[in-house]
Amino acid sequence: MKKFVVVPGKDFYYFSDIDDADIYIEEEPFLSIKNKFLSTTERLLKKINAWRLYSFFCKSWKEKLEECDSCVIFDQAFSPAIVRIIESFNPDIQINVYLWNPVFKNISILKRLDSVKSKVNIFSFDRNDCKNYGFSFSPMIYNFNVKAVNNSEPKYDVVFVGYMKNRAKMLIDIYNKLQSANASVFYYVLDHVNTVETTPFELHNDYLSYPEYKKCMFSSKAVLDIVQDGQVGLTIRTMETICYRKKLITNNTDVINYDFYNPDNIFVIGKDDINDLNEFINRPFIDIPDEILIRYNFCDWVKSF
Repeated sequence: MKKFVVVPGKDFYYFSDIDDADIYIEEEPFLSIKNKFLSTTERLLKKINAWRLYSFFCKSWKEKLEECDSCVIFDQAFSPAIVRIIESFNPDIQINVYLWNPVFKNISILKRLDSVKSKVNIFSFDRNDCKNYGFSFSPMIYNFNVKAVNNSEPKYDVVFVGYMKNRAKMLIDIYNKLQSANASVFYYVLDHVNTVETTPFELHNDYLSYPEYKKCMFSSKAVLDIVQDGQVGLTIRTMETICYRKKLITNNTDVINYDFYNPDNIFVIGKDDINDLNEFINRPFIDIPDEILIRYNFCDWVKSF
């Protein structure tokens, strides 16, 4: 049987690269609507759970859903209305909601999930959220079927792309440490609220597109990944480094509990000696066996439901 996946947008991350005849990927409808009035109308219908009217925006799904035995809805695309529509098109389908963001980033989702908990299975990438809210655990996934990238001579030793948020001190400390070790560093830090007055790196207001980020990553030896306080789930940055054979520098200590963890590939801030960081960056990357990677591969993951 085929599988149906509802994503927040096909141009998000790797979704547009997925090519599998047994997996249908559809984006939350309003994202594909260019007419502002229709988009606003649909958002309202979704919000008030007027799913019968909302279903007109999803009518192209019906035929595909009838071929499927299971469905996965990503958290950013989830709504009770979407669940009711899918259920109406195929009453026998298994509906799964996958949270690949920590609950604290969108606490209101709990109320929406509670309203359909008898109809869906709920999975989270974050072990803490699973423990606190009774979700089932499912790790972060990535498209490991992506074509290999021809990595030329690295331009940078370490790259970081992300928001300043509440991690200014750690970002500055690591940047200074790398600079003192004569490492080549590229930081692209967004800070719309002027978190700090001065930093040793430039702050930006414009979002760096995912393709542009990937170009930076391909030009580096290592990627710096700083998770927010309260998060233990792996970020997509972690999976990217595994896929593209890049070193990972992270403050997520839970990464050591995964089967792909290798201290030659992953430097854990707070566990490993910061004075060894430069030596770590220049060690060779150790390949991860395919039988491990398959457990985190998007297509295999979807088919496992």
